[in-house]
Amino acid sequence: MGWLARAGVGLAAVCVMFPWYLGQPVAAAPIPFAAAGSVIGVSTPSAHQMNGLCLVSGAPSVVPGSSPLIVAPHPIAVTMAWLPGLNASTCSTTTTRAGAPVARSLARDITRSPSLSPRAEFHCPMDDGARAVVSFAYARHRMSAPIVVGLSGCRFVSASGKVRRSTTTAISTELATLAPCGWKAYFNGAIAGC
Repeated sequence: MGWLARAGVGLAAVCVMFPWYLGQPVAAAPIPFAAAGSVIGVSTPSAHQMNGLCLVSGAPSVVPGSSPLIVAPHPIAVTMAWLPGLNASTCSTTTTRAGAPVARSLARDITRSPSLSPRAEFHCPMDDGARAVVSFAYARHRMSAPIVVGLSGCRFVSASGKVRRSTTTAISTELATLAPCGWKAYFNGAIAGC
């Protein structure tokens, strides 16, 4: 039998098996790992003023999906890129980092926070676009894909392809302790000494 005939038999087997594979249930998977080499696995965002508004470029886009948002356990560190809102008086981004204890607690709290219905519609009129982009670091130089936590409006926790979650008091408390002065007002008002 020639190679073309053998290739045809192999292709036929794949075509028969492919519909079976598509019908199999998919287990909930943690947030995938992104390429290392930057603060959040993608280019580091920057902010600039234009026509009186603070605009952020380079931030990861988030397209919600239907898979559960689950953060892989046992991170060794967490990095947060703090992105200003449209009307921010100081139009700049900043970054904070924390070690394993905070990273593990935050990862666990995000995974345990309530999921929102993928079909629900929300109106968030007080949302100025301020957000924290969270990336977890793991052994062997792996980074999680970015998770975006809204700091105003509805305050969703989002990741591309995942169902949004609510920001709980535990998540807000952990982020507040890591927030730079300009962002602390999103958690508990003006902070003395900032």
